[in-house]
Amino acid sequence: MRFAYEAKTQEGQAQKGFIDAGSAEAAIDILQQRRLIVVKVSATKEAAFYLSWNDVIGRINKKDIAIFSRQMATLFEAKVPIVESLKTLSEQENKKKLREAIDNLAYEVESGTPLSRALLKHPDAFSNFFVQVVRSGEVSGKLSDVFKYLADYLERDVSVRQKIKGALIYPAFIVVAMVAVMIILTTYVVPQISVILKDLGQTLPLSTLIVVSVSNFFSSFWWLFALIVGLLLIFVWYYIRTPDGKAVWDKFILDFPVFGNLLQKVYMMRFAETLSLLLEGGLPLPQSLEITSDMIGNEVYRAVLNDAVKAVREGSQMSVILRQSSYVPRLVSQMVMVGENTGRIEEMLRHVSKFFESEVESAVSGLTSTIEPLLIVVIGAGVGLIVVSIIMPIYNIAGSF
Repeated sequence: MRFAYEAKTQEGQAQKGFIDAGSAEAAIDILQQRRLIVVKVSATKEAAFYLSWNDVIGRINKKDIAIFSRQMATLFEAKVPIVESLKTLSEQENKKKLREAIDNLAYEVESGTPLSRALLKHPDAFSNFFVQVVRSGEVSGKLSDVFKYLADYLERDVSVRQKIKGALIYPAFIVVAMVAVMIILTTYVVPQISVILKDLGQTLPLSTLIVVSVSNFFSSFWWLFALIVGLLLIFVWYYIRTPDGKAVWDKFILDFPVFGNLLQKVYMMRFAETLSLLLEGGLPLPQSLEITSDMIGNEVYRAVLNDAVKAVREGSQMSVILRQSSYVPRLVSQMVMVGENTGRIEEMLRHVSKFFESEVESAVSGLTSTIEPLLIVVIGAGVGLIVVSIIMPIYNIAGSF
């Protein structure tokens, strides 16, 4: 987000300008690090819509935080003090936003602020989950171990995302290529063939008439089609960013054939690993569930976890709520129930996480082989219909001689 600021130097000289930061508090901290006396900081009018080039290419992502966590764990193992560790990483960081965030962390910690509290000032980089796990490490005195856990967790999450994206590249290429062929056939080839057939006085079959009509419509009203599709995409884009729209979309993707099953496994892996890590850090179950709910990234599962929070606070078991959801596999609720009854819920959740991690890897490996034949059949049938509709009249003409 971009903020406008007014400040003074130590000599009393006025300064005005703009600064990018995750929040107003973070912007003030950055200005104070520059030895400026802050007079006023306010979000610019375009802050909600502003997206600089640096935001596009320099956005802080999970991979960046995973690398940061791994480096912090390594420096802690080498007994490097926390402030010096942060300053070292800041000097090596190329991304402006992350470098500024780490600079601010070093300044805050050097001033006596706990690292977890300093992390709270950068919600665009460090999630509440990340902050709470670090806080548990501060309490237990095991920050090195905590950063190892966080690095492992984030690296696995990034790996799963990359594998899914990689599995979808080839099917996406097939879709784009076949759609391009259909567009060329309907907008260029079919109109020319239809003109030739009409000049020859050839009676066109029904399938050819349908293809020609569709082709003529797209040739004449392509702009209308593009406008409708564009408006529809914009509507969907904004609708799924509303609470109701997000809930509808999240349920839709979980029910979607092939992909829905894979996503359910991903969310179960994320749920189990996040909750186990928080519980091992010493956080109580209700608070751990709340943080996991914020982290889960799907409204269907967020609703389930929110119900679980209420149930636990009322003295019931989490497994009872999980069992009631059709989107939670029975294996999960059974393992959680065993953990609740034996007092080993963290251990059971780790087993659940590892199980679904292997399930996700297996599902991703088979994703391309499952989707590819289906896409070829569906899109190939469309292309084949167009080609046959063109060839049939030509074949009839050839047969009349």
